[in-house]
Parts: sequence; structure tokens; C-alpha cells
Amino acid sequence: MKVFISYRRKSWAFTQLLAQSLAKKVNATIFVDFTSIDETNFESSILRHLSESDIVLVVVTEQTFAPERIIQSGDWVRREINLALKMKKNIVLLLVDDQSLPIPSDLPEDIRDVTHMQGFPFYAQYFEDGVKILVEFINKVAAFPIFPTDIFLRNDREYDTWLEKQANGMQSKALQALNLDPSQIISAPLITHSVILPTTLEAKRYLDGTVRIKKGNDGYLRYSIHVYQYIFLSEHFISINNVDINAFSLPPVSVSTEEYFYRDIVGISTNSIQRSFEFEGEKYQYSVNSFSLKVSSGVLAVSTNIPINKASTDQMQKALVHRISDVNIDQAVAAIRMLIRANKIS
Repeated sequence: MKVFISYRRKSWAFTQLLAQSLAKKVNATIFVDFTSIDETNFESSILRHLSESDIVLVVVTEQTFAPERIIQSGDWVRREINLALKMKKNIVLLLVDDQSLPIPSDLPEDIRDVTHMQGFPFYAQYFEDGVKILVEFINKVAAFPIFPTDIFLRNDREYDTWLEKQANGMQSKALQALNLDPSQIISAPLITHSVILPTTLEAKRYLDGTVRIKKGNDGYLRYSIHVYQYIFLSEHFISINNVDINAFSLPPVSVSTEEYFYRDIVGISTNSIQRSFEFEGEKYQYSVNSFSLKVSSGVLAVSTNIPINKASTDQMQKALVHRISDVNIDQAVAAIRMLIRANKIS
């Protein structure tokens, strides 16, 4: 494996230390132009090593996308990013000290797509811990021959096929994650499916640039992040499996699980909030429906919210073509309430 590091000269001291640390911890060749040039032709050496790389690590500081530099066609950072995009390299943006990315319109057109690549927060004051986590992340990236970001930028059919492949089999995987035997389940699982919409409150828990919508050639809207909740009801407890399918994440599927015994549930409530978001200059209305399980543990009450984003326009409803199953949240709550009451009585 080869890791190519792109950086500004002003961040050389940090980059050199980073490269040295990575070389000790990653089974890879680390290329940094200042120390790794192996030809008399500087330009040829850089471009060759970049083309041979498996991962392009861009050190992002306040100087990286400085307008007076990045606008120049001969700027090396711009050229390196442009080539990495053209060659569909795995690009990782190392966001130093919470550095944010510019909006795409503030960048030259040939590198705007870099703002949609995977960002990795890195804090210099926690250097060693940051390197350790970065090493784990690089190893994950290396395990995927096609960077997930590339999937969302492809044509409609390829993205639809990829998404459907990710979604299929999720129910059995959810059971495995919860360590449940199918014989323990007393009814069909309750499954909810939602999408994460840009500029909304729900989008804030995801990295900048990863929450996207695009309109396909068929007129359907497609979303980069889909969220499924699998609610399994057994005789004595409820198990909830939350699954994110994120086209801009490595790995693209993340799972979290929760489990509650009915005897510990002291209440259940529902809530619906109307909100709006903008897409291509137009404002759309949508609702966030949630229910909370209140669980007693001594004097402590815990609430678990499950958001279900529902766009209200025909276009948005039409776009949700990949749902495995979709239950009304009221149906889910009614089923859970019935089991809670039955267990309280018994």
C-alpha cells in the first residue's frame, strides 16, 4: 500500500512528523514530496507517485484552500487533488484542528468534488491518539477497492444497485448484531426507513459534505444517507437495531443496538415536528416523527428517540423507492404499548 500526502509548505513541520509517525505504524510506503522525490524531474516524480498511490491524504489547514493559491491552475495542491479525483483515488481529508472545508462554489470547478470526500478530524494537541485512530481509518479505507464516495457520483442505475445491495439482508444482519435467535421473536419486525436531508438538524451529526441529494435522469431524487430501524419484539424485551447506509463513509454501513425489558419501560410517547430544507433553491417541508421509550433505572429515566424523516411532497415520497418495508410509526408504538401492558399485568 502507498499513501501520498498532499500539503502546503506552511504545514511542513506537522506533515513531516505525521509522515514519520505513519511510517512506523502503517504497513505502507508514505510519500511526501520534500523527502521522497526520486527523479531529477520534480513534477514527473510527484505525478508518478500519486498515480501509484492507494490513498491520497490531504492535510487541510487554513492555508490549504486559500483563494489566492487554489485559484491558480499551476498550484500544486490543486493539481494533486485534481489528478486524484480524475484517477478515482481514495481521498482522505485530514481536517487539522477542526478546519472546515470551503463550499464547492468557492473552489475551481475541477476540484469541487473533493468537498464530498471523507473528512477525518485531527487535533494536533492529541497527536499520538489522532495518529492511532488515523492508522485504523487508513486500514479500513485500504480494505475497500472502490471508495464509497465514488458510488454516489456514478450513474443512477449503479447507485441504485449499490444501495439495494447494501439494504438486502439487513434484517438477518440486525438479528445477528443483537444476538437474537429467530425463535425468540414473537411477531414480524417493525421496520422504519428514512433519509437524512441536507441543512437539517438531523444532518449535523454527520461530517460536512456527506449529506447530499441528487436528482437522477429519471426525475427521482436520491439520497446519500439512508437510515433503517429494525424493532424486534420478543416475549420479554424489545430490541432495536439502528442501521445507517452512508455512501460517504467507510465502511458504508454502521450499526448500533439497544435492548429494553418491558418491565423496565415506564412509558412511551410520540412526537412530530414540522421542518423544512432547501434543495436547488427551493424549500421543501418535511416532518420528523419520533417515539421515546422511558426506561426506569432507580431514579433515572432514559429516553430513546428514533427520527423518521418524511418529506411531504410527491417528489420526495416518490424518491423513496428502496424501502425494504415501511411501517407507520403509530403502528410501531401501538404494538409496543400492547406488549408493555401485557407484561405489566403478568
